[in-house]
Amino acid sequence: MARKTAYYGIFSALAILMGYVEAVIPIPVPVPGIKLGLSNIVVLLCMYVMGRKPALFISVVRVVISALLFRGFVSMWYSLAGAVLSWMVMALLFGNK
Repeated sequence: MARKTAYYGIFSALAILMGYVEAVIPIPVPVPGIKLGLSNIVVLLCMYVMGRKPALFISVVRVVISALLFRGFVSMWYSLAGAVLSWMVMALLFGNK
């Protein structure tokens, strides 16, 4: 149980850190709101190590905390929709585990 809690904390911290790095890097693209998706790498790694449900939890925690720290409450809904959609695609392509 302690190991699982530690994994949740490490993956959440890494995902939030990658979200911050992503927010700091200026990317000149014509579409507003587009990002590299660095924090999705952490979610994919979590899906490989822990499974689908913990990866969804990490993704939602990352969006909520990042929105409160960096962006604001209104953008949280757009980020949450994108995170859930990307998690669904990752879960479909991941296969059975």
